[in-house]
Amino acid sequence: MKRAAHIFLLLVSAALLTTSCNQQAEDITLGQMERTVSFLTSTHTPRLICEDDLADYPDDNTPPQFYSVFGRASYRYIVNYYDAGRDARPEVWRGCTITMTFAAYDFSAYRAPTLAQLYATNDPALRDAMANAGWTLDDDPFFAFEPVTVTLGKGELIRGVEMALEGCREGDEVEIWSTSSLAYSGAYIGILNKDIPVYWHIVINSVEQI
Repeated sequence: MKRAAHIFLLLVSAALLTTSCNQQAEDITLGQMERTVSFLTSTHTPRLICEDDLADYPDDNTPPQFYSVFGRASYRYIVNYYDAGRDARPEVWRGCTITMTFAAYDFSAYRAPTLAQLYATNDPALRDAMANAGWTLDDDPFFAFEPVTVTLGKGELIRGVEMALEGCREGDEVEIWSTSSLAYSGAYIGILNKDIPVYWHIVINSVEQI
């Protein structure tokens, strides 16, 4: 339980430490936005288009894979968006309590992340790979392989992730990219630089609506 509390504090402190942008921060945000969009549209597999461009997509019976944009600085891709029966599953909105499995990465290299960029997770599927890579998991407060439950809208997640989770559904596999302005701008978290963009991979295990 102590390790779970540590990882929960990581999520909470992120929201509290986000600061307003000055001109330098705005320049950083714009540069991160440009490079993230380049990654999503040119190197991501499958190739993604912006949700705003769906109306212009040719009607060839192949549903396009797309990303959505939130607050100019957070990007979301729902891997299983076209799954049969998805629309019948509980939807995430502010006030909902969700249980999730996640892995959070430093995205400053703007490429598919590896274990070297991982800075927090509760995903048991990563435990063996991390141990084999020499990680001392028992001593690291940012890795607790237990369920994480949060209530959306209470500031328990970094803003970029919280914004992008709204509209998702129970069972969704979600990829979220956030610029530093909606992540840890203004603070250092562990070994994480305050001005880096982040990538989160999330599976929404359950949704409790109010």
